[in-house]
Amino acid sequence: MNGFRPFSLLFLSVFFMTTAAGAAETYHYQPEVVTLSGQVSLQTFDGPPGYGDGPDDQQVKVAVLELDKPITVMPVPGVDINDPNAQQEDNVSDMQIVNRNKINLPEGCYVLTGTLMHQVNANHYTPVLLQVTSAKPASSCH
Repeated sequence: MNGFRPFSLLFLSVFFMTTAAGAAETYHYQPEVVTLSGQVSLQTFDGPPGYGDGPDDQQVKVAVLELDKPITVMPVPGVDINDPNAQQEDNVSDMQIVNRNKINLPEGCYVLTGTLMHQVNANHYTPVLLQVTSAKPASSCH
């Protein structure tokens, strides 16, 4: 039976190393500044008045960052449980871009810097949003 112990330890070590290697990178909501890369595209969503509940809803175009790799977004330590930014989001692969600085972002590959916030209202079309503060074109998306 002792012959199986080294094999079991080896198997467990490889399993946990593989799991850790495939784990999504973790980021935190604001005020932490993050830098993310991916493809910026305009996507169409149901807008007012019913945001998908009625035939008269407007179609709105929203800039979305499609991430190179999915991420996990965690609350910052000590955040109030009632704060929208207290919700953990796993496997985030795309996020709406909030562009208050009116940075020119035509569709394409970018490295974006800003802060993350959780969806709060009907004008937020993805669970996590990136409030972008700077953008650099990237040569390619991965």
